[in-house]
Amino acid sequence: VNLGSGAAVGGSTGSLTLSTGTASSGAGGEIEVSAGSSSMGTGGSFALSVGDSLDSDSGSVSISGGAGLLGGGALSMESGVGQSMAGGDVLLVSGQGLATSSGSVTLGSADAGSAGVSGGVFIASGEATAGNSGAIDLVTGASTSGGGGRVALSVGEGLLGNGGAVEV
Repeated sequence: VNLGSGAAVGGSTGSLTLSTGTASSGAGGEIEVSAGSSSMGTGGSFALSVGDSLDSDSGSVSISGGAGLLGGGALSMESGVGQSMAGGDVLLVSGQGLATSSGSVTLGSADAGSAGVSGGVFIASGEATAGNSGAIDLVTGASTSGGGGRVALSVGEGLLGNGGAVEV
C-alpha cells in the first residue's frame, strides 16, 4: 500500500493528514500503524522520516501525548524483546552539524503547577542474574582545538525547606 502526496517542481508538495474523528461523548478513535511479523525471516520495519532541504532547514518530527481534563496522555517508547539474543537498542542522538555545532539532547520533566511536585527523571540500568548489570556512563567529548566538556551535578534550592542533596 502506497499512500502519499504529489511531487512539486516549483512549489510545495501536497500535505498528507491521517486522523480520526472527534467524539462528543465517547472516546476518540485510535490510529494503529504496524509492520508485519514473519515466521521465517525478519519482521517488517517501520520508518518515520521527514524531508531534507537543500537551502533551508529540514522538516521536524513531533510526537506528543494529548492533554486531558484529568491526566495527560503518556508517551511510551520501547525496543523489542530478543528471544534468544539481545533485546533491541534504543538510540537517542542529536544531529551532526557539518560546518558548526551538533544539536543538543535535553531529557527532563516539566515544571509543576500551583500544587504538587515536578516529575522525576530516572535513569537506571537493568538487573542481571548471570553476568554484570548494565553500566551508566556520563562522558563528555574530547576536543582537538578547545576545552573538553564539563560534567555538572547541581541540586535545586529550597525556598521553604532544605535544598536538594547529591548522593553518591
